[in-house]
Amino acid sequence: MTGLLFVSESGSTVAFLLGFLLLPVMISIISILIKLFRFKKKKAFLLRPVLTIIMFFFLLSMVHMTFAIAVEQASQEARLIARSCNQLLFCPETPNSWQQDGSMIRKKYTGSWLSYHASYHSRPDRFAIHLYLITDTGKVVIGGINQPIEVIPYKENQAIL
Repeated sequence: MTGLLFVSESGSTVAFLLGFLLLPVMISIISILIKLFRFKKKKAFLLRPVLTIIMFFFLLSMVHMTFAIAVEQASQEARLIARSCNQLLFCPETPNSWQQDGSMIRKKYTGSWLSYHASYHSRPDRFAIHLYLITDTGKVVIGGINQPIEVIPYKENQAIL
């Protein structure tokens, strides 16, 4: 289970793989309940299911903690872009340190250990940074000319701009 941390540096990949661990966690919970109702004197038989549950919640909390750090980094970047928007009176199409990737403008944010992908979308008066936790899940940081920076949940097919 801890091997998930070494599979990829992408937080999205680790979050996706955590979904596959839900079945072993549910089996472990059922196993613990069955073993507790049988009242065995030897408690060592609970070690494996308890460790499975502990590792799952450790990995889950790590993903959420690192994603929160990445959201804060995206918010700081949004403040810089908003400052640029206010100075130029229009939002840049491609901010500094962002890379054009086909039709998208992308960047990676590192939430201490794991990294998360972000995409930048703009109109002349405002912009949005989509930060993806997993496909169709994440946060959007919105800003623009004389607008406060806002962080909202990302929803698929949501009209942000």
